[in-house]
Formats: sequence, structure tokens, C-alpha cells
Amino acid sequence: MKRIATFLVKKRIIVLCVFAALAVAGAAMMPFVNINYDLTQYLPDDFKSKQALEIMTEEFGDVSPVDIVFKGITEEQAAVISKELGEFEGITAVLYDAGSADYRKDDYTRFTLTVGHNAYSEEAINVVNTIRDRYQSQGLTVYTVGMIVENDISNSTLFVAILVAFAILMVILFVASSSWLDPLIYLITIGAAVLINMGTNLFFSSVSSMTESVTAILQLVLSMDYSIMLITRYRQERLLVNDPETAMINAIQNGFAPIASSSVTTIVGLLCLIFMSFTIGVDMGIVLAKGVLISLLCVFTVLPALTLMLDKYLYRAMKKRKRNLIPLAEEAK
Repeated sequence: MKRIATFLVKKRIIVLCVFAALAVAGAAMMPFVNINYDLTQYLPDDFKSKQALEIMTEEFGDVSPVDIVFKGITEEQAAVISKELGEFEGITAVLYDAGSADYRKDDYTRFTLTVGHNAYSEEAINVVNTIRDRYQSQGLTVYTVGMIVENDISNSTLFVAILVAFAILMVILFVASSSWLDPLIYLITIGAAVLINMGTNLFFSSVSSMTESVTAILQLVLSMDYSIMLITRYRQERLLVNDPETAMINAIQNGFAPIASSSVTTIVGLLCLIFMSFTIGVDMGIVLAKGVLISLLCVFTVLPALTLMLDKYLYRAMKKRKRNLIPLAEEAK
């Protein structure tokens, strides 16, 4: 293990460049990952509900309902719009009854459309977006409601959730870390691992929307302690050795066993998800286990390189109550 640790420390610039390139490649591949929003595909084959859905699709094809609601239009405008909606490509049926309160109430008019595509497909989303954009460009107030619309906004919801999680995590790390720069090293290390993991999902035929939405956050939560453990070990070694490289080699060598053991238990626990009857567990278990493994590799490659590059700055940014733990010889630098 010492030979590997020495290689990682001595060749840290090359190692850092390799993982930076992998992270960039992962970020570039992420938009091309096939996301499966149809969670019914993960139901066991013997489930009655799945069998019923398959029969409906065989008999009637792919159909998806969606409601288009207009505000402030007259009955004459509604009659014209009802005819126009039926002419849009991809629309197989339009339901509207001017005399029913289900379709006209107060200042709102509702049309129920049947889209001839699966609700989880890009084609269905494009049909709804085309209709909404056309009438909004005419100055009309338009609302869309239905499963198709929920799938379309899922990516923006995921982005907001990740931002909130990062903000909360940053606050906790800044409060708990010994140095003000520690959180930066943690997030770069695990962030690179997240990008690599999310990008390598491209090699799967598809990844469920649920897995896609929780992978980044769970990978951060499950892997962050590995970074904290290694830096803590490094600071312990720095109390004994003034040379940063020697201290990091010792930290990797002495910290590998406990950190690897912790990660193995996590990986095995995640892989147990593959035995769920709801087969989304297979999808989620493999992706998360892969993410933890990649995080472990980044902790022993990216983190040592960043720590040694920023060693002097880490000390200067160390919180005052921790500075007395650093050898006086280091302070003389």
C-alpha cells in the first residue's frame, strides 16, 4: 500500500489532471443519459396493474390525457380554439362542452386533450409545449396540467433540489471544519465523483427518473465522510511529520483500511437493493454503489493532490482554536 500511496502523492499532478478530464467528460455525457420516467416499467411482471396497462396499450396504443386551461376567453374564441386543437399533430381527441361547468367556470375554459404518445416520451412533451407556446405568443394566458407536464418540469425541480442540498451542506461543513478551505476540497473531490458517476450512466440502456433525482444528493451524503476521515488523518500525521508529502503518504497508508472498510459496507448495502421485487431497486442500487466506489477512488486521488497543493493556505485559513495543533516549524513557513 505504501508504494501506491507514494505513487499517488509523487504523481499527484498527473493523477489530478486525469480525474479532472474524467469529470469534464462525465459532465459532457450527462445530457445524453437516457432517463426513463415511466416507473411502471419497473413493476414485476406478475403485478395485475402492469398486466392491465400492457393490455390497454396493446388495444388502444399509447395515449396520454392532458388539460389545457385558458383564462379570459369568450365562448366564440373557445369554439375556434377547440377546432384548432384537434388539428395539431399528435392530438387524437379533444373534449370540450361549452354548456358544462366542468369545461367553463368563471373566467376559465378547460380543454381535455388526448395525445397519441406515451406520457413519458419527448414527443408528448413537444406536443404540449407547441400548443402552449402558440397560444401564449398570441397573448393568451394558458395553463397545462397532467402527467406530461410533470415530466417536463422534473429536470428544473431536480436542479433546485440539488442547489438547496449543496447550500445546506456548505453551511454544515463551514461550521464543522477545522479550516475554512476544507469544504472547498471536500466539494471538489466529491463533486468530481458525482460528475463521473452521472456521466457513466450513459453506458446503461436507461436510468430511472427517481434514480437520477437522488443519485447526486445521496452520493454526497454517503461519501462525504471519507474525505473528512482522510484529511483528519493527514492532520494527525502532520503533528508527527513536518514534510507534507510524507504525512500524506502515511495518511493514505494508515487511513486506507478504515475508509475502504466503511465504503465496502455501504456498497454491499446498496447492492442489496437489487433483490427488491420492484426492480427500480436494481437500477438505483447499481448506480449508487458505482457512485460510492468512484467517490472512494476520488478521495484517494483527487483529495491528496488538492490538499498538498493548498497545504499552506489550509493552515492560514485554519480556525484560530485549531492553529495550536500545527507544529511550530510549520508556522515558521
